[in-house]
Amino acid sequence: MSPEAELLLVPECAHGAEAAELFRGALEAAGLDPTFATTLVTTQDDARGLSFVGSPTFLLDGADLFAGSDPPAVACRMYATASGLRGLPEHQDLVRALVWRSTR
Repeated sequence: MSPEAELLLVPECAHGAEAAELFRGALEAAGLDPTFATTLVTTQDDARGLSFVGSPTFLLDGADLFAGSDPPAVACRMYATASGLRGLPEHQDLVRALVWRSTR
């Protein structure tokens, strides 16, 4: 059975379209089904219930692939990359996280 992938976004996320393209490509590169659900997070209660720390958030089987200690928030998310903080993770970091999580 293939793991379940999901992309969490705030409405009108500046990185939404690019995040979806990145996620699809990373899922394929990791040898996983490139289909995923997209969920919009609109309220702080939703953010708390989903442990959502910002948009975009990439999940595999409900686990945040880049989990940290940030509090839940309806906000943009920043990722540490080789070139500094960015609104999206590096492709290879996302692939690595997908492969690691899918083998757990």
